[in-house]
Amino acid sequence: MLRVLHVISGLKDGGAEALLYRLASSDLGNDHHVISLSEGGKYLPLLKSCNVPVHVCPINSLRCLESISAIIDLMKTLSPDVVQTWMYHADFVGGILARLTGFDNVVWSLHNSKLFFGKSRVTTILMVRMLSKLSFFIPKKIISCSQVSIDVHVEKGYAANKFVWIPNGIDTAKFKSSSRVKESLRRYYSLRDSEFVIGCVGRFSPEKDHKNLTRALGLLKAREKPFKAFFVGDSVNIHNAVLMSAIEKAQISLNREIFLLGSVLDVSKILPLIDVLVMPSSSEAFPLAVCEAMASEIPCVVTDVGDSARIVRDTGWVGSPNNSEELADAIESAYISFRSSSWRYRCRASRDVIVSNYSFAMYLASHNRVWESL
Repeated sequence: MLRVLHVISGLKDGGAEALLYRLASSDLGNDHHVISLSEGGKYLPLLKSCNVPVHVCPINSLRCLESISAIIDLMKTLSPDVVQTWMYHADFVGGILARLTGFDNVVWSLHNSKLFFGKSRVTTILMVRMLSKLSFFIPKKIISCSQVSIDVHVEKGYAANKFVWIPNGIDTAKFKSSSRVKESLRRYYSLRDSEFVIGCVGRFSPEKDHKNLTRALGLLKAREKPFKAFFVGDSVNIHNAVLMSAIEKAQISLNREIFLLGSVLDVSKILPLIDVLVMPSSSEAFPLAVCEAMASEIPCVVTDVGDSARIVRDTGWVGSPNNSEELADAIESAYISFRSSSWRYRCRASRDVIVSNYSFAMYLASHNRVWESL
């Protein structure tokens, strides 16, 4: 049994956070501990409920020096076999502190594919530049969930020989089609079986590009293609002034054509409601929500960022990022397919891709191979 200490930037509602939670809570063959560099978050109580020890050491606060001292003490006390850090800020803080404390088996974990000036924070871009230099000295391995992300980071100066590709994995027993749940949800939202229901799952942030999707839905409405759209994610609610303004500009009716559900504790409980998932992102590495939808027999419309197109293959539709017209065309193609005899085949093929290539069992086994190799 190995003791693995995870250091993560925070435990809010996000893809990397979800993967850490599933990894630490389901891997009974190893001893997992978590350090969070910020307070609170969706996955904090979930980890604790699974008896995974979580230590909160907020870095971006007045207690910064106190937190750094606490992290060093924890590392010395726990004496982990492996320190795995998740996302840029944790790669920087956790990686440096682990090496200063005398632990050589450091593994970085990447979940970004591209950085954009004006969309990505300047501090994040500067940190990536520093990390590219440190990648030659701090980590023994760098795990990336995306092939595209590996190419991008090598181009930015990261040590190419340290990368290991481990695509994200999901629990295919949890994410699956359920006609009973679908019928129940449709009744709850007063939806007819024939209505075309679009879903978008993701926190509100510039790279998720919800505004791109609202513009595309406005175009779809103008083309007289009726739909219902459900947006799920952190800060995706009526209190979000930026999103509400985008909906108004697109001339979409709130609570008649578009519904904002906010953060949902268990996405698997809401996915059966929708017919097609749309991922309108301007930047992604390996979108977990796409895998979850496909495993639930829900075809996807994605933008060509990160590994999105690689995941959907010929089961879904791909448009260019930052292009509402192309995204509307792709959703319209899904709308037409929804009304064709081939729809059920497409739904089943979506799940087959995930079961064969992106199961959580594969994800867990790949991590164990990396840890054991150290």
